Amino acid sequence: MSTTTNSPNGVVAHERSACLDNAKAGLIILVVFTHLFSIQVARQQPAHSVYLLILLFHMPAFIFVTGMLSKPYEFTEEGARSLGKIVWLYLCFNVINYTWGYVFFDRPWRLDWVLFDPMFALWFLLAMVWWRVLLPFFALGKGAGAALASIVAAGLISAASGYVVKDGEWIAIARTLTFLPFYVAGYRAKQMGWSLPRTWWTRVAAFAVFGTVLAALLMGGLRVGPEVLLGRGPYRGLHLTGAPAGVIRLGLLLLGGVLVAAFLQLVPRRTSVLTVLGVTTLSVYAWHALVVRNIKFYEVTDIFAGTVAAVLLTTIALVVVFGYGPIPRLTSLMAGAPFKKKGV
Repeated sequence: MSTTTNSPNGVVAHERSACLDNAKAGLIILVVFTHLFSIQVARQQPAHSVYLLILLFHMPAFIFVTGMLSKPYEFTEEGARSLGKIVWLYLCFNVINYTWGYVFFDRPWRLDWVLFDPMFALWFLLAMVWWRVLLPFFALGKGAGAALASIVAAGLISAASGYVVKDGEWIAIARTLTFLPFYVAGYRAKQMGWSLPRTWWTRVAAFAVFGTVLAALLMGGLRVGPEVLLGRGPYRGLHLTGAPAGVIRLGLLLLGGVLVAAFLQLVPRRTSVLTVLGVTTLSVYAWHALVVRNIKFYEVTDIFAGTVAAVLLTTIALVVVFGYGPIPRLTSLMAGAPFKKKGV
């Protein structure tokens, strides 16, 4: 169901789906949580297996939902304006991050890094630019056959990219290609109206899927590391063993797809306080990265992220500060500032 959401943050979203906004809200909470969780807590079992389980689906699901909300119109005036806002926001936050590191941590500042080397979590903003530029090509053709073909093509590109990508962090190329299938699948699912039935037994099945994968991780049945799931670099640097790396990547994509479907089965469809957060996920994503980097550089991880309770409390604090109140409004104004139409 689509609704018009009047956010208390001043961010107005028209014709939004409460279910998708709830999904985005839950996923952005997981993004913040995992960035803090990974600092110390996730290094030991069973926390490490929980961490891997989240990595298997939370960014794929976020990207799948982003694809559902995308349109293949980037080569129009409206599309260029929308794309320009993302580019501008990426540049603003990358400048903030690099300048902060230069001033407070004596880290180098170079223009080419600011332009092409996203700091920490900002890779997602740059990847979103590339996905939206590529979408018109993956949106070619109509019908189920064309939709499936585009998803398969994106999957093969993802699997092949690990063999050819040299510097995975530059222009976020590695993760852009790694997660491309989820973006294309999200767009095609919305275009084709694909959806799974939602009943009590499908929700039970969704819980069973998560439980089975977690059990496999705890028993060592899935021997993959965080770097593989994050798609940060080429295969040769990821120490993959067993089947060919490309086959492993395809298997992980399929497993991620199953977990994404299971996650969406469990997302509430009613409007709630979380629905508002779904409108401001970009603000949370961009600002929390600066805080997490400072936690790491100041070496106060024992205070802020040393226990699960500390991780949960810090996650809630960051989500509330950057997802509600004036900061999301500020972020929205930052993104639209250079693109205001005359008279507006």
